[in-house]
Amino acid sequence: MKNLMKIFGLLVTAMILTFTMTACSDPADNTGKLTITDIPTAHNGKFVVAIISITGEEKGLIAADDFDFTEKTYTAVKIKDGKAEIPLWIKGNNKLDNFTEEKTISLEVKIFNKETVKDSDTVVAAVNVASKTTSSSGDLTIKWEDGV
Repeated sequence: MKNLMKIFGLLVTAMILTFTMTACSDPADNTGKLTITDIPTAHNGKFVVAIISITGEEKGLIAADDFDFTEKTYTAVKIKDGKAEIPLWIKGNNKLDNFTEEKTISLEVKIFNKETVKDSDTVVAAVNVASKTTSSSGDLTIKWEDGV
């Protein structure tokens, strides 16, 4: 009987650990996503971020893997096969908040040679894209040639 209780205890512990690990998701899984397609192949292996304004609002968004508020640096996303999928964040007070809204936005998309970048770093290529509307989950897909 004691062995049966030990086995039962181990099973319950395993179930709790499994549930706990499953419930903890990556914050980027719960925020909108900017997908950029048809990026010229010369930029494969380089890194991309986007600075975004919301039409009629003061708050802004960023499209990057992360932003360091102390160093004022972005963690850019690597371009692969002419495409990049970048989490969209509301840039709040010293933190990034999930973005999951339907909004009309304008974007400044910048490509860099390195992953960790500042606004003052040398830009390899850039385009501005005006008046695009995100889905109700905050997602948006654009083509590189949408920009000017």
